[in-house]
Order: sequence, then C-alpha cells, then structure tokens
Amino acid sequence: MLSLSSVNRQIISTSVQNSKKTAEDNKKVESDVLNDKPKSDKKNALAMTGAVALAGIAIAGIIISRNRNAKNVVDKTEEVLSDIDDVVIEAVPSEVTSFSEEIFNKAKNAEKKVREQISKKFLEFRDNGIDSLGFAQRIKTVTDGKQSVKSVDKILLDKEEFDAAFNFIDDSLLNAKLKAGVDLSEDVIVKKMDNLIENSTPLENESYVYSGIRTQKIWDDFLPEEIISEIKEGNTIKDKGFVLTSRVYDDILAKVDPMNYKDHESCGYLLRILLPKGTKGFDGRRFTGRNSDRGYNARFILARNSELKINSIDDNTRIIDCEYILPSNSN
Repeated sequence: MLSLSSVNRQIISTSVQNSKKTAEDNKKVESDVLNDKPKSDKKNALAMTGAVALAGIAIAGIIISRNRNAKNVVDKTEEVLSDIDDVVIEAVPSEVTSFSEEIFNKAKNAEKKVREQISKKFLEFRDNGIDSLGFAQRIKTVTDGKQSVKSVDKILLDKEEFDAAFNFIDDSLLNAKLKAGVDLSEDVIVKKMDNLIENSTPLENESYVYSGIRTQKIWDDFLPEEIISEIKEGNTIKDKGFVLTSRVYDDILAKVDPMNYKDHESCGYLLRILLPKGTKGFDGRRFTGRNSDRGYNARFILARNSELKINSIDDNTRIIDCEYILPSNSN
C-alpha cells in the first residue's frame, strides 16, 4: 500500500489555515470559457475529471486529483488541499467496459486550466471579497436553508486508514476505474475505504451534500455526454464507484459549478443531495479531528454502488435535487 509522506501529513494537519492566492497564466481553454470567447458553436461544458467515453447509465461522484508541486507544498498548505480538483458526476456503463487511461488523462488535462482559473476567482472572493462571478448569491441559492453535515465523526484514523483515505482521494484514476466497472474489490485501498464507510457513525439528522455533473466534454469538441439521457425526474441512478461530495460550497465545488462558466451555464448541473438520517459515509474531518470546512475536511464520501433518486431538475439555477437511498441492510 502506498505510504503517506511526511509532507502530505503536514498539509493535512495544517488544512485549516488561511488560503494563499495562487497566480496561474491564462491559457486558451480557460480564456474561452471565462472571458466570453466560445471555442465552438456547441455549448461549452465543464469537462469530467477522469471522464471516459462510455455509453450507458450514469451516476455521480467527486473525482479528485491533486497537482503536486514539491517546492510549493510547504507554503501552500490549505491552498493545496482546497485545490484537489473537483466534484463531478461521471458517465459509466451498465456493464463492464474497457477502460482507457489515455482518454482519462486527456479529459483531466483538458479541464485543468479552466478549473485553476475558477479557483483563482473564488479565492479572490473568499479571501479578499472580490466577487467577480457572483459567488455570494450563488452560494445562497445553492445552500440557503439547507442543513449541512454538522456533527463530526469522532472515530479517529489509524495510520493505515489515514494513508488509504488520503491516497484514494489523491488518485482519481482509481475511482474512475471503479465507475467504469473494473473489478477492484480486492484492491487494498478500496477495501479500506469500504470498511471506513461501513464502520462510520451514521448521521443523526437529515443533511445535504453537494456534487457536480457534466453534460459535455471539453476534451472532445464539447460533444454531449451519454449521461444526459439519464437526467430525468424520478430516475434512480447507481454509481459503481464511491460518490465523493462536498459538505459546503467552497473552492472545490465552485470549480465545477456550471453557473461559473459565462455563456456556458448549460454545460452541467450541481447536485444537491439529501442524506437521510442513518446515512453512513467517510467524513473528511476525520483526517484532522477539526470542525473545518476547508480542503480534505469538506469531503463526505458515500459508499460504492450508492443510489440517488432525482426529485427535481431546475434548468434556470442548474440545480438537481436528489436523495440518497439508504441501503436495505442499513442499521
């Protein structure tokens, strides 16, 4: 099993510090999306992290990866944590399909610069009050009056659990393979994540978490994703991978929110997921034991093969309200 480095431990332990702003060069892709310069006549979309060109049924998950830069790690503790890519719903097949790591990397790289620019603008808002994309109103629209996961799971992680959870979140490829139907049930990290979720403390109250959904591909001339046919009120969809969500609207969620993509708001949706009392999941605050909403702390991971029922779809706000269906074996 991969071992967690001392630097990564330092990042986790300091993840509640104030973020420092990043400075990234604007490249063609992010300029097209953010600066009102469409690349093509097709509606541009926020691409799927780790998305694979697969047909069939689809369901959500946050795919997370982190761009490591050794010389900046120590100086960017919270920033690195809050910049671990994003929250996305991913197209997956109803049966096992061949997995293309080449397409996986193409998709991830194509959207990387776009996400960096969204992140830069959100951190300007969060840390300096510069609201160039209307984040304040958007946060209110998405989360106002919704109960977040407040209680902190007090079960601390041992070293093996810590390393497994960190490496899972850090490696989007693993979850992408699961979503594609690849059998990784004997993988050490997957088994450890299964156990962490199964043995977690059930939620005592109904709560909301958030994810994102892509409906087009930035890496393939913005062609529509197959998932669009499954986005219908009343549908129940299943995810073969883990469903990674965020408890709050912060940097991670802002980067996948279609409303932050000027003139391309129809590229996807945010998922507002109602978790019923009794839901089990991995609470990212177990990394630090602190009640923080930043970086890894904001994560809430649902089990593999989770089912979500779509209750309503609002094309104006680009929000899908859905609910998590408790497994039949829940205590």
